[in-house]
Order: sequence, then structure tokens, then C-alpha cells
Amino acid sequence: MRPYWSHSGTCNLREYAPANVSYAGNVGHKFNPHNMDYTMSKIIIRKLNKDKISKLLCVEKHETLHPSSCSVCKNYDGFDRNIFEISGYDPNDESLENVIQETLRKDQRIEFSFIKNVNGQYYADSAICQRCGSTAIIYDVTLSDALINQLCAITGASKETALKDINEITKMIK
Repeated sequence: MRPYWSHSGTCNLREYAPANVSYAGNVGHKFNPHNMDYTMSKIIIRKLNKDKISKLLCVEKHETLHPSSCSVCKNYDGFDRNIFEISGYDPNDESLENVIQETLRKDQRIEFSFIKNVNGQYYADSAICQRCGSTAIIYDVTLSDALINQLCAITGASKETALKDINEITKMIK
């Protein structure tokens, strides 16, 4: 079935969306003065099934940022994940992240999520506390060897010095 396009140029895509797809709709109109084209950009948000989520969670780049605790009940383990593949996302358009967040709030009742780039594909990642059901989850960074090597390349520090400094900062925070 084709989506209905109104006279104003907006599209009512939600009417035709399968259950696992949300349309952030027409997030903005872009005018190209060179060829006088007036096009609409749209974001398609597709919820991944459990098998695809499991495969994605095995990708180190995706799991560098992972859920660590619930800010509501202080639970430190037991988080379910909702991950959504995002098509049409332009990281240079700052307003799109807000549109995606609002769409997830309305369509999926997810209050908090992160946009992640894994090998050129964008995902919205949200964790749900198994104890209280909140999506207000604090995420933490896993210090993989690849991340530490990048840190050393940027700072010029040795791996030993970088790890020592990280441990000292961690102690100060706690």
C-alpha cells in the first residue's frame, strides 16, 4: 500500500507502518537552490528482533557503551535491550536526534536511548531495568584494548601510563 501524501507535502506514513517500524516522518524540508529541488527527508526506525539484537551485542564497537545501572532503583544487573535500526539518519543534522527520541517516546514508550554508529549503520539503543521497568539507565564505557590504544595515540601516553591515570580518575570518582 502506498503512503498518503497530503497537499501540504507531508506524508502520513504511520498509517501504513508494520508493527516493528516507526516513521519519524518528515523531519524537515530541504531546498536545493542549484536544481530547485524541494525534497523531504524521512527517518525510518525499525525495531530489531531478539536474534539481531544478540548478534549486534556481540560487536565490540556496539558494546563499548553499555548499560551499567538503573538510576531509579539502583539495580546493577539485569537489563533487557531494545535496539532500533535507523535509516535516513544524518549525523550532521542536530535536530534529527530529538525527532528520533520523540518518536521512540511516543511509539515505544522509551524515555532514554543512545544513538550509536556501528560500521556506518545507525542504531538507537535503549535498556530496560528488569527490576523496575525504567529506561532511565546509566551507561558505562568498556575500556577495550582498541579504545585504550586510541587513547594512547591521541595523548601520546604509554599504555601503562594511560591505565594508571584511568585507575586514579576512577578512584577519585568513587
